[in-house]
Amino acid sequence: MYDFKELDIEAYYRNPQGYLLADVRSPGEYLEDHIQGAVSIPLFTDDQRAFTGTLYKQEGAKAAKRAARDLILSRMPGMLRELDELKKAGGGRKLLIYCARGGDRSAVTATFLAMESSDTCRLTGGYKAYRRYVLDYFNNGPPWDVISLYGHTGTGKTELLQRLKDMGLPVIDLEGLAGHRGSVFGHVGLAPQPSQKRFDTLLFEALRGLSEGRCIVEGESKKIGRIYIPDSFYARMVQGVALLAKGSMKARIQRIIREYGGFLEENSSEILGAISCLKDQLGNRVVEELSRQYKEKELESLVAYLLKEYYDPLYDRNRKAARPYSGIYETDDQEACAREIADGFSAGWPEEIGKEVSDWAI
Repeated sequence: MYDFKELDIEAYYRNPQGYLLADVRSPGEYLEDHIQGAVSIPLFTDDQRAFTGTLYKQEGAKAAKRAARDLILSRMPGMLRELDELKKAGGGRKLLIYCARGGDRSAVTATFLAMESSDTCRLTGGYKAYRRYVLDYFNNGPPWDVISLYGHTGTGKTELLQRLKDMGLPVIDLEGLAGHRGSVFGHVGLAPQPSQKRFDTLLFEALRGLSEGRCIVEGESKKIGRIYIPDSFYARMVQGVALLAKGSMKARIQRIIREYGGFLEENSSEILGAISCLKDQLGNRVVEELSRQYKEKELESLVAYLLKEYYDPLYDRNRKAARPYSGIYETDDQEACAREIADGFSAGWPEEIGKEVSDWAI
């Protein structure tokens, strides 16, 4: 009898550097979400997994297991070679195998590996146990004080956060994790957004990687594209320190043109589609004019109209003040602004500034 060792998710996170994670689920399952750092070495393809699942429903467990056995015998030699190569490159770390629920796929793989190595491990409960661990982390409330940077579109919040991160401050780029800029044009030029599960995992791992009890994020609505920020983390965003980024209209227009400039030709259909989505808010005649301005490359007029007539009013409606800002920063000079925020982070912000809130609602 060849035995492998069981390891639960709590034990793994006590020493994650000591293990090589091998995800033996299908490629589609891995793509939807996986434990950070895991390598995909699937036992079945997506089609094979679907086939055995259909067989189980139509003919029962015995027929499905027989088909799975034949697929495993065909796959296992190559799979073991892949796992062996992974272990050789692992610098002495132990292999930790997991599947969806800690069931047959990981058990079969770990059993074959145990024939050669006595330190083979399987994750108890598989990915499902990991997912529960992530959700428990958020449901219990992550122990972070969240500093949120708010501001109108084009004030350079994303660029500013990157500068702060380069300066060593604990920044989490929520839009980067979500693969979306958080507006009607937020998808332009970007890959499809990750799944909700994947976003949760990326945020969980980002928080785990921070050494301080505070982090800085861009002030977002609860939804970024089609991704939702977990309730408990969003509550900490709303309740934490709020900062405001302000910029001149001229600088905001030029920044947006620079940001989207590389997408103007290649992604024209996406941009025109996004403009078309504004018919309900702006009306058909305005959308037709904005589309014309885009096609004629009258970008300054296009962006100026969108900022003044759509983005700024929408932002102000969605940021009704729950409390005043603790710091207000001019962003036209990004380098100077970053230094000023970094100083505030180190020293702590003074009493909240209430006199500006009537002009810039949270």
